[in-house]
Amino acid sequence: MSTTTKPIRGEIWAVRFDPSEGDEIQKIRPAIVMNVGAVGRMKLHMVAPITGW
Repeated sequence: MSTTTKPIRGEIWAVRFDPSEGDEIQKIRPAIVMNVGAVGRMKLHMVAPITGW
């Protein structure tokens, strides 16, 4: 897991995916950073949750 303050593509971060809906797990999960940078004026980063199974 990363200890930097800015996500770098390919890093794995612990992410709290709140609010959850339906059967989604309500906890902190590892996620891989898919991109970096800003979209317009928003500092938007795309991540994908990962699991071991």
